[in-house]
Amino acid sequence: MGNILILISCSGKKKTENGEFKTQNFINSISEIKEKFLEKRKEIKKLIQTYKVEDRELREGNRGVIGENIELIDGPDFGGNIEEKRYLPAYKRYKGRFFIQLNEEDWEKAKEKGYHILLVSGLYGLISFEDSIQDYNCHLTDVITGDTGDQGTLVDYWVNTLTEGLKEYIKNNNIDMIIDLISEESYQHSIKWEEIEEEKELRILHRVFEKEAGPGSSFFLTNLGRFFKYDIINKFPEEVRKIKVSSPGDLDFIERDYFKGNDRIIFESKLNELGFNYVARESDRNIEARLSSTFGLGNYWGSLNEFEKYYIIDGERVYLDFKSGKLKTGIPGIHSFWTATESVRKRFLEKLFEPFYDWGYGEVIIPDPKSSVKSVKLEKEGRKLKFFPGVGAFEIELLMSYCENPEKIPLNLRDKLKPTVEFVRKLIRDLSIFSLFRKDGVIYTQRELRNKLKGGLTNPEEIKGKVEKFHDLFFDKEKSILIAYLRLIEELKKGKIG
Repeated sequence: MGNILILISCSGKKKTENGEFKTQNFINSISEIKEKFLEKRKEIKKLIQTYKVEDRELREGNRGVIGENIELIDGPDFGGNIEEKRYLPAYKRYKGRFFIQLNEEDWEKAKEKGYHILLVSGLYGLISFEDSIQDYNCHLTDVITGDTGDQGTLVDYWVNTLTEGLKEYIKNNNIDMIIDLISEESYQHSIKWEEIEEEKELRILHRVFEKEAGPGSSFFLTNLGRFFKYDIINKFPEEVRKIKVSSPGDLDFIERDYFKGNDRIIFESKLNELGFNYVARESDRNIEARLSSTFGLGNYWGSLNEFEKYYIIDGERVYLDFKSGKLKTGIPGIHSFWTATESVRKRFLEKLFEPFYDWGYGEVIIPDPKSSVKSVKLEKEGRKLKFFPGVGAFEIELLMSYCENPEKIPLNLRDKLKPTVEFVRKLIRDLSIFSLFRKDGVIYTQRELRNKLKGGLTNPEEIKGKVEKFHDLFFDKEKSILIAYLRLIEELKKGKIG
């Protein structure tokens, strides 16, 4: 039997007293991604201290002018060697409503019983509850700004590295059960759960309450902290393993006298699996309802995973706030739409290369604007197909445009690209999809709009026009880049080579 990992969130409220640096258990428990993880922390610290991180959710302004952020040092927690008394263990540093439910004895019990506890942090990514951390102030929903315009949120910045770090931690520490007690949906979505779910023999439980969701609620954090204290820390692992996971047709709420507001907790194996009807969510139910029915996504909504749905809902929320005047810019919403699109594009590539591998292809030749053609190597790792090097958006768009009309392939490249193009045309029978990928077509337009918005436009009217145009195309069922990739995936699922 393996070990149990509990994931929790950091806290906005922190103790200001300091002591010596003592430990960084999380960083020392990973090796493959250790340097990358420390580098990401350093980058975020630098972005904050050069006034390029802003809080727009709670409107607390630029993080760089906050005293504790100004005083952050390059200590061991950032891969540096400055040694000053600036530290406290994470469980002592944080003092929000979740953390004040626990005392020193509780944390000692957790350690004695062998529980692994990691905290998700906007600055540090992941930390063990005992790790020495400095006082700081930032949130994963903070927006990265600068001379080149808005660059997305800290969630966008962390998601790949944080997921890689968590995967290595799971492997190195023989984790076979994860209890997700992360308190905010934005923090839950700093992890690509679909990649974590690929781990064999791993049981995942995501918390949900019946009546309240999120830190803005009256009792949510208090109840979550109490459940952590009384139903996990104060119980042995063999008892904790008995917690049931519910499904939409089989709800198993847990009632406790210590819950305020007469609330109840329940667990799901995938984020949002239990929907909205029986549990509380932070996400705007009305936005999801409109996206899944009224908007052009229509039937394709069900084809998205929860990570993709979250970013589309987030993008739409930002867009609506921008249109209503609550936000000065809608660019972060475009970043969210694009994050969802890149996830779908990656799924398409994995699905596309599977039949190539099954038919004996060890490599696939694709067009490369920089060097004419590019060889993508294919190999199986367990049941999962791996391909390398990566395939860029423009490369796959160019391949799809050649699939519409093979005569467009330059003469000097035809012998190399023709086998790939012919095979793809056998896999994808609806050739009309390829027309969307023409150069200067609607997909090209969406990518160029996104690149310009990312690249530092300053004229408010120009930004407004491009944000609105991207949004209109993104939700047009006939023109959306997202839906185009979903259509391609549906074609591949048919599983017939024509």
